[in-house]
Amino acid sequence: MLTLSLLLACPPVVDTDSANPADTAEDTGSADTGDLHETGDTGDTAPPKPEHTRAAVTTVSDDYASGVLAVIDLARWTVEDNITTVPTDNGLVSHNGNLYLLGRFGYDFVRVYGAGNLAVPSAEFSVGDGANPNDVRECGGKVFITRYGLAELSVYDPTTWLLSGVVDLSGFADADGIPEMANLVEGPGLLYVSMHNLDQDNGWVPAGGTVAAIDCATGSVTDSWDVSPNPSIQQWPGRPDLLVTTGVYYNADYSVALDGALSTLNVNTGDVTPILTEAELGENIVGIRMVDSLHGLMLTSNEASEYSAWCINPDNGEKSRIFTTQSYINDMATGDGDKVWLAARQSWADPESQGGIITVDAVACVADSQVWHQELTFAPYSIAFQ
Repeated sequence: MLTLSLLLACPPVVDTDSANPADTAEDTGSADTGDLHETGDTGDTAPPKPEHTRAAVTTVSDDYASGVLAVIDLARWTVEDNITTVPTDNGLVSHNGNLYLLGRFGYDFVRVYGAGNLAVPSAEFSVGDGANPNDVRECGGKVFITRYGLAELSVYDPTTWLLSGVVDLSGFADADGIPEMANLVEGPGLLYVSMHNLDQDNGWVPAGGTVAAIDCATGSVTDSWDVSPNPSIQQWPGRPDLLVTTGVYYNADYSVALDGALSTLNVNTGDVTPILTEAELGENIVGIRMVDSLHGLMLTSNEASEYSAWCINPDNGEKSRIFTTQSYINDMATGDGDKVWLAARQSWADPESQGGIITVDAVACVADSQVWHQELTFAPYSIAFQ
């Protein structure tokens, strides 16, 4: 066991902002916890935050040749590293007590771990050649896995881990025949799935963007909404609406594409209401994670490939830039109280940038003093709490 250092180790240059949500004049210019309330509930009381005891972290070498799994004990701040090898294109998803390791592009498998030792999975299975699994949710006694490279959402029996069915989403495909299904959000008896609708045959240009609702019991699509381009969805704790981020990163000439927004999707009416557009911000919106109904962390990137973390209140659009870093931010995760964890890696644009885990208090709107935890074999790639 390695003791996780609480000292700053070779920290990168981090530009700190005022952490005041009201300073928008200075700041204007790219899975996780809790289920959605019943769709008629418009109150602000969020479901209780689950108690997590550890964070699982995949780490990948700078040359993307090797990857391993590590676990951080949240009570003792200790690290168990090199638990097992992992694919170098991977994702971690934690849901209902299980930890899922997704072997993505070129690997096409899923490992399932329970609450015990992560050295040996309780199950491992293929999701099909070219599947590129992207997200996992359990709903209605079934396990649903999005397959970015195929047109069918796969459904598994968690007692046997055998394929029990598929949900055909080919009707939402663009010209390449693939809808590019991405992430999942759970609602009451439903799953919401985002579909990027990128035309792979013509340079991955956006050709739409859809969110669909799937009945967990029947596997049928019950509703869908056009939210283009290239959407990803998140739960808004205590609210019936989904939070939607849209937009691609670059135009065909490699200039920064400011075509997206952070919006709300009312799943009752289908109304899509922008909160903040990339054109207003002057940066790409990479993603958002909420820790409660009023406090979240938004990540953006600019034309210099710098990443900025912002505290944001989607209820009124107030935001404040917390810091800017030249390191590449690969993942965001919630599950440690009011903290959002960021997996940072060395940036191709700045060889001097550092890798490590950044922890940010989204309620206090500050990065922790113990910002860069670097005692891991390689730089972190994906994070999930269990």
